[in-house]
Amino acid sequence: MFQKSGTTSVFRAFCLLCVTALPGVQRILLFFAVEYLFGLSLLGRFANDISIVFMVGFFTAVGWSSMIMIRVPQCEGPERLRTLFSMGRFALMWLVPAFAALFVLGKFGIVFDPLLSSAVLGAWSCFMLFRRFFLAIKSYTVLLAAELLLLVSIPSILWLFRQYPEKVSYLCFAVPCAAISLSGAVIALLKLFKTRVGIFNSQPGASLRGFEFGLNNFVSGGRTLLLTPLAVHLAGDAYGGLLGLINSVLGVVLLFPRTLSQYHLPDLSRLVMKGENESFKRHLEVFRKQVFVMLAVICTLASLGWYILGMTTYGSGILVEGAAGIFFVMLLALTVDQAVIVEANSLMVRELSSLMLKVNLGSSLFLLLLLLVPFVLTAAPLRSMYLILAAYLISNILRSAWLVRRARSFQ
Repeated sequence: MFQKSGTTSVFRAFCLLCVTALPGVQRILLFFAVEYLFGLSLLGRFANDISIVFMVGFFTAVGWSSMIMIRVPQCEGPERLRTLFSMGRFALMWLVPAFAALFVLGKFGIVFDPLLSSAVLGAWSCFMLFRRFFLAIKSYTVLLAAELLLLVSIPSILWLFRQYPEKVSYLCFAVPCAAISLSGAVIALLKLFKTRVGIFNSQPGASLRGFEFGLNNFVSGGRTLLLTPLAVHLAGDAYGGLLGLINSVLGVVLLFPRTLSQYHLPDLSRLVMKGENESFKRHLEVFRKQVFVMLAVICTLASLGWYILGMTTYGSGILVEGAAGIFFVMLLALTVDQAVIVEANSLMVRELSSLMLKVNLGSSLFLLLLLLVPFVLTAAPLRSMYLILAAYLISNILRSAWLVRRARSFQ
């Protein structure tokens, strides 16, 4: 019995690691395949639109899926599915103004293809709800199958419809996300109909909390996504494409701290609900040590990987002037950001979204102030890139220090 239980635990941990890494792997595959088939300039335009889609998606997907991660573990039986649909209803309501925002940005030339960007936004938003639900109930094998299906679909659709480069880059991601989400929704509805209960349940304060979590993620995670459009418009398509590739690679390795986050979050949520403060603090300490060790390993392996890439034929073809400096500044900035994931989670499970919002808004406003420098100076492309990244690094240091100080006052 013990041996069987141990084997099951190892398998579940392996599945969790896979499902956390796969979204980043999918993005790397998508970006590198688009660059390989259609070139760095087209990738720059595509990365511009995708970055903006993911920024807008913080309101339509990330905020509400965060609520799913917090509230679904507190439910049992059919109430879990009803909570999923209740959160999904709020998320879908936000898609209408989000689509409108993309078309407005398209009118100003900020989004290159608002129609296909809207398709990606809608499909990805639904998939995020599907994904976070299975993470919340710790059903990793089903989610792993869905993620692998998405991984296989991206290069397959790209290759089959490569004669339409301007469209297939978007649709190879949107179509499988929509198909998987729709299939999951149909199965969930059939299960609810068998139990003869309603589709939705009461979620007090969910509309406000979901919006606050979305806004929090927008002003925190949106800062990273903002860099690629800025690079495209201030330093050119080639630098925008390079930054998109770097962010996709670093996004994968930095998903591992988020693996720990998604593993610990349901347990932290239950401890808060039960009022077990001492157990909660011990859990946070274990979580924090794991994050620090993991970040040290990630920085070492990422640096080694960059060195190896530079020696390959492919690497020499895409590494424009100053690429190494851009990579290492981004690695440092993202590491600083991920180092406080424990503090962010400790506030999230208490639903202290307004406090997090103050920190994220303050640091984002500081970033926007610093970003006025490259706009005013009209420097050469590489210098503009360094000014953008310096502003990002400084604002991340400020945010992390501020978040640690505020979170510890509640522990």
